Amino acid sequence: MVPKKLKTTTVIACRACGTRRSMKRNERVLLREKIQTKPSESVVVMEKNTEMDALPITKTECPKCSHNEAHWWIQQTRSADEPPTRFLACAKCGHRWREYD
Repeated sequence: MVPKKLKTTTVIACRACGTRRSMKRNERVLLREKIQTKPSESVVVMEKNTEMDALPITKTECPKCSHNEAHWWIQQTRSADEPPTRFLACAKCGHRWREYD
């Protein structure tokens, strides 16, 4: 619904069906939109997420399941004069944790 000026009054009108509702001066209106999708438009995932498979593996113990391998990556999470943070994800259960230098 969008505001529309009709002669001396302001209304909100639906662009799709033309429904109109008058508005009082300085009135706040909560607008909601319901989106319906057809089953043919839904997303279907056909393959396993291979994002972790591309990361290097290190020997370390998972704090959750005690598995001894984890994927790792490094990100600069603090200022440039601080060392980067090393993130790890268990190769078995997927649990994620971080290590600071």
